[in-house]
Amino acid sequence: GADTIDISGAGALGAMVRYASSNDGGAQGANTGFDTITGFVSGTDEVGFAAAGISTVFVNQAVGNMVRVQDAAVNFNATHHAMVLTQVGNGVTNAELLDLAVIASKANVHGVTAAATDGGLIVVNGQSQAAVYLYVEQDGTANNVATSELKILGIFDTNALGLAAADLQIV
Repeated sequence: GADTIDISGAGALGAMVRYASSNDGGAQGANTGFDTITGFVSGTDEVGFAAAGISTVFVNQAVGNMVRVQDAAVNFNATHHAMVLTQVGNGVTNAELLDLAVIASKANVHGVTAAATDGGLIVVNGQSQAAVYLYVEQDGTANNVATSELKILGIFDTNALGLAAADLQIV
């Protein structure tokens, strides 16, 4: 965690930022220790999650594009890997990307289905940045995101993360 990664030199072939385990990124329930990624281009670059590591919290570990839902209710129990919240649909500022209470509230407004140990990604696009959060239901209140259940994996310098199908991958 707390790495600064510049992928701006990847060119047309793109680059992948890969998270290998749920220990990557920031501290659980805190806005510290996350990675900062610059140069990300949606539709060209990718964020990957190791099938044998971090993706074990997902309902399906099949390699390929993640099943995601945009600005709508997510089912981490049976269907989806990721909830993607757009800036237009949610009005999140760059500063609010670090406020886990705001992120939990935005996710809960759309709706989350998750039983104990279910989880996935919540990707939130701000004004000019985006954040990727790992969510695992573990506080005993099913179908509700609490700040203690979120960890920031990375902050990216784009506000279009997760909008292209190939942006989020299980590898």
